[in-house]
Amino acid sequence: MHAVIAASDAFCLLTLGQYSKSENHADAVNVLKKAGGDSATLSRLLGEKTKAGYNVKSLTRAKATKCIEWGSELLAAAEEQYAQL
Repeated sequence: MHAVIAASDAFCLLTLGQYSKSENHADAVNVLKKAGGDSATLSRLLGEKTKAGYNVKSLTRAKATKCIEWGSELLAAAEEQYAQL
């Protein structure tokens, strides 16, 4: 989860020159949306963050697999943005 948040921040930095420094995850989603990134995917991932961090038993294998897929998509987008520099 933390790596995906970092990838989202990197995408925003590369695109806008800024990222959300707020503790409120909704702010990070809004900045990613402004940057043209996949804010819906980040939002879905952040919805699972608490489960993954504090109650891992409530995060099913299927949901964990989806989180990895979503995270990989966001990471790939940040890498692509970096390659375009």
